[in-house]
Amino acid sequence: MRYVTIMLITVLIFSAASGQIVRGYSCLCPESTLADSKVDTVFKLCNNREIALCGSRSNDSTPPIFSEFVLSECGSDSIIDFWGATENCRLDIDNDTLQVHTLVNLPTGKNFNFQMTVWTTEMIFYYKDRLLRQLLVNRQIHKYNNDEINILLRNYETTEKKISDTTMELTCKLLIAALSGSKTAEKYFRESKTIYGALDGGYSEEYSDMVAMLDLWQSNK
Repeated sequence: MRYVTIMLITVLIFSAASGQIVRGYSCLCPESTLADSKVDTVFKLCNNREIALCGSRSNDSTPPIFSEFVLSECGSDSIIDFWGATENCRLDIDNDTLQVHTLVNLPTGKNFNFQMTVWTTEMIFYYKDRLLRQLLVNRQIHKYNNDEINILLRNYETTEKKISDTTMELTCKLLIAALSGSKTAEKYFRESKTIYGALDGGYSEEYSDMVAMLDLWQSNK
């Protein structure tokens, strides 16, 4: 198994506790077709290890959001990993550990509003000079209460079973209701793939991503 999934207790603070974040640096990422080798940011850990980020940042948010980027140990001729164009991440350092927070647009706001939410955090750190990685699921994600869950269940039961942006949004809300502990919401969520008819294109990919999220959530309770 590539990652170890454990409970996430984290906050979105772009801090350099027990480390340092430097914008721009002479270190280069290895040449690849995945991202430019020019470094955007270097994360300097207290054990004198340095991890470089090469890729794209959005300057519309503070702290910045990165996508389509690689991480590499400075001085290494190989990359640690690549995060694609569809992934949105914030990075920080805490307790001498580089944290890659992956953000997903989820209905976790007031009145089921969608907002960018930390879904997972990957911890990248060294132990006895060996680089290790752990993937942590954000189990502190906003949960629905019983009244909110019942509203969603009624909406599903009375909504026309036809694939559309609206029904996909409802399916995503059922996902959060399932994460909140509703077995009925999970049943409706899993059956929606066939109830709505054949899913293709973006709808199929979106639904598959949501199923993977629920499976990951349930894999280590």
